[in-house]
Amino acid sequence: SPGTAFRCGDVPPRWRPRRPSRTAGPGRCGVRGPGLRRRCRGGPEAGSRPGPEAGQTIFTVGDTGEVEIDFLFDGGKYKFELGIFSLEGLDAEPGSEEFIEEAARRSLSESELGHVVLFDRSEGAKFEGDLGEPKNWNQGEYQGLKTVQMRSGERFGIMLVPNGTVEEVYENPTVGGGKQPLFSLSTANPNDTLHLGQIADVTGDGNTFVMEDVRFDHNWYDQDYNDLIFQVRGATGKAELLDNLIEGESDWRDTDLGQAIIDYTDGYVGDDPLPNIPDSPPETPQEHQPLVGVIGTGVNENNSDIDPDRLILGKDYIDGDDNPLIELGEGNEAGTHQLGIIGATQDNEIGIDGINDETPLWVSRSDGETWINSLQDFIETAKTSESPNAVVNIGFPIGDGLTTEMQETLNTAQEEGILIVIPDSGQTWPDTYDNVIVVGSTGDDVSGGDILADGGSEENPVVSTVGEDMGTMSGTSVAASQVTGMVSQVWGANPGLSSQQIVEIIQQTATEVDGEGVINVDAAIHLAQATDPDFTDVLPIVEINDEGEPSFIEDVPRPNFLPDELRLISDRFYNPTESVSVVGKVQDLDGIEDLQQIDFWLQKDGGDWVDVTDATEFTPDPYSENSYRFSQNWGNLEPGNYLLKGTALDGSQVAWETQIQEFTVLSLPDGRELSDRVKVAIRRSENLHNYNPDALSQTTEWVVSVQAGQSPQDLATQFGGEFVKATGHIPNTYIWKFPQGSDPQEISEQLHHQKGIEFAYPLVPIDIEFYSDPANEPLVQPPDDPNFDPNDPNFLRQYQWHLRSDETPTDANITNAWNIDIPDPNNPGQMKKVRGDGVVLGIIDDGFEIDDPSKNLTGHNDLSPNYLDDLSWDFDENDANPSTILHTTIESEGNAESILDNSVTQYSLPPMNVNGIVNKVQLNLDIEHSSPDDLEVDLIFPKHPATPPLDEPPRIPVSLNGDGQISVDITSAFAE
Repeated sequence: SPGTAFRCGDVPPRWRPRRPSRTAGPGRCGVRGPGLRRRCRGGPEAGSRPGPEAGQTIFTVGDTGEVEIDFLFDGGKYKFELGIFSLEGLDAEPGSEEFIEEAARRSLSESELGHVVLFDRSEGAKFEGDLGEPKNWNQGEYQGLKTVQMRSGERFGIMLVPNGTVEEVYENPTVGGGKQPLFSLSTANPNDTLHLGQIADVTGDGNTFVMEDVRFDHNWYDQDYNDLIFQVRGATGKAELLDNLIEGESDWRDTDLGQAIIDYTDGYVGDDPLPNIPDSPPETPQEHQPLVGVIGTGVNENNSDIDPDRLILGKDYIDGDDNPLIELGEGNEAGTHQLGIIGATQDNEIGIDGINDETPLWVSRSDGETWINSLQDFIETAKTSESPNAVVNIGFPIGDGLTTEMQETLNTAQEEGILIVIPDSGQTWPDTYDNVIVVGSTGDDVSGGDILADGGSEENPVVSTVGEDMGTMSGTSVAASQVTGMVSQVWGANPGLSSQQIVEIIQQTATEVDGEGVINVDAAIHLAQATDPDFTDVLPIVEINDEGEPSFIEDVPRPNFLPDELRLISDRFYNPTESVSVVGKVQDLDGIEDLQQIDFWLQKDGGDWVDVTDATEFTPDPYSENSYRFSQNWGNLEPGNYLLKGTALDGSQVAWETQIQEFTVLSLPDGRELSDRVKVAIRRSENLHNYNPDALSQTTEWVVSVQAGQSPQDLATQFGGEFVKATGHIPNTYIWKFPQGSDPQEISEQLHHQKGIEFAYPLVPIDIEFYSDPANEPLVQPPDDPNFDPNDPNFLRQYQWHLRSDETPTDANITNAWNIDIPDPNNPGQMKKVRGDGVVLGIIDDGFEIDDPSKNLTGHNDLSPNYLDDLSWDFDENDANPSTILHTTIESEGNAESILDNSVTQYSLPPMNVNGIVNKVQLNLDIEHSSPDDLEVDLIFPKHPATPPLDEPPRIPVSLNGDGQISVDITSAFAE
């Protein structure tokens, strides 16, 4: 019901607690409303429970015996099945064939002994998106909460069949590969490695877990903990905390989608899971805030907790004037109460804190008969508003009957993408209007509607602005005001989303209570931030026919989409003479014509932001639909550390997507520049993830590049280091030493992008690790066996360690594979050994020993039967002889001076450049002379490497034939 306003005395300001960050202390605690329920996790001081015993992850069924499984996220490529099985009376040795068979049998029984609860091949997870995987592996429809019955107080375990079915495991308990089951009991897994990280507790509450679908000790194990995320309700389990197993870029919990999943699961922790106002709503730029309309019984103009500067006044359809504001005693104060819930001023030490005190507020006064007039006015205001979106709260129930005028107005609102929030009163509302949210209350009795929110009760009504002070109300109209304020927060977090997407996000993240969904705005905000705008949706325009049923008229495109997916790419380092530039791309679903500009600003060394030349020209990205490329060049910039900020604007001039890129212009001396290879090496050296953690933790010396003109000694002292010396290679780089035990991450962060410091990286010693000692490899050094004959294939086979490596940790089992029997296609009913019959191996290299008879492919006993000369080709010499030898002729022709009698004339041949190992050089000369027999010819090598500077260069006498020609092998001249 709309509720009744009551006067009351002074009420202290509402306390709006904030959730500390994950790193705020040994425990992660938060205070949630209503009731300010305290919840802590993560450390002993916060009352967390002890870790799992001996690596076991065992679940205990609650009092009701009802266990619920919620499939939250699917990040693995495999198609799994997940079973739960009772451990009571299961006496078989964990990991044994009997244990696996019985666990599978119980899971398949669909009884209190066990159930198969998740079927990845036929169902999808509740959430999907990017948690670190290159592809979205989630497929199928979300099947909702799975509810099964187990025995109260009994324990059960979990069996995951990564890429198969529980039935396949039951039929073959020794099955391997991707079908080999993984258990939540460590001793049921090979090498007892499960407790080290196969399953983990995501939040520390004992009900939300993640499992890796590849065995912990397998080569494919990637330790990203996103393969299967699920929540267990009605039972509690103990597992290793995810905090202890994941770190850095792999920790998906810090992403928007990860936060949405965790916030969603938070709604089911504790005895009273009614999520309400967000603990720490994101900072939303003013230009992202939607326009919020309040259609109600009027707003008191003298309430000091309502900022009059934020009000946009509509009309008063009750008194028939242009002022919807009322004075004390003039009318029903429900509208004042509702507006206060939505947008009362925060942190002013009076009244209450509204849910969103940044959004612009439009108000109109009307009743159950004239609300359609107010809605029409709001639509027109929204069309011309600078706000990207609009949501309107109607403060009283609307009757069942919709006139033609109402239908047309609702169609227009839907076409314009305007959300309408109304309180539930048991009325029938057409489902066709997907932009209408009917709100129920969690007060005295849980009521219906599309979503529920806290509407208070007669015993515990909701405090808000009433008259010139405060008062209380309860009912669905109060709940609808709560939802309106929260919708404005969710939409402000991602204004590019459509109204339908906002509705779907609110419903998807809702907490289920007695079969109804209670709004969970924390989860909704984070999911909105992780959601891309809907590219294909259109608006269905409908009307109600004579039978009261909605009838489709047409589809119209949704309103303007904002630019999204902005990406900026620039170099990390620039030489002083290089032009600073950026390339990038941006997405706009309205097309290239709608893109206005990328607005660029630069900040140098932490100073003021300076507006620089914008990118205004765009070209289509050939690899991504609705994406457009751009570039911008600002020429040479002074040395320093820079931040580049780019903001995408479209035709509506709404600033939405912003990205920041950092770069450094180096202060190198004149004439000195760093090559691209060196700059890339420095950038990689800055990344601490590229080092061995143990070696990094022991490192005390760092290479630091100091901007020219700055004192490296003073800067070293300023940042807690000791100046050692100049490196002697890259200009302006020095070695600093920090105290033993210093945190490398803290050093990197304090030196990064600081004024006067261009870059810094640790001097971590790198040891080369060999799988085996090179000096002892049999094919490198002859074995000690005195009878060893390198030409005897029996001896060679004996020392082929690369085939038989069972004594090293890299055994590939090649020789064992040779003994596998497979059907012989040429002899039906018979078997043969694996030898690769019928497979053609193509080898691309720089040539093969064909000319050398001892290594000839066509003559080698092992190779000749399989060598296919008709498929082989030499692309260097364009023939069918792919030899390692490249035959090439370099010709030179020139006119020489006359050769005089009894004199010496010297000629220089032009340089001839040949890359490769020279096996033979044949020099062919053709000298035209009237008496070639009278000539003495010497070849001189003045640049021979064996010739000392002052020695006479070597000479090779040669003889011409009668035609003045010579052909001589001069390979020996290169022998040194």
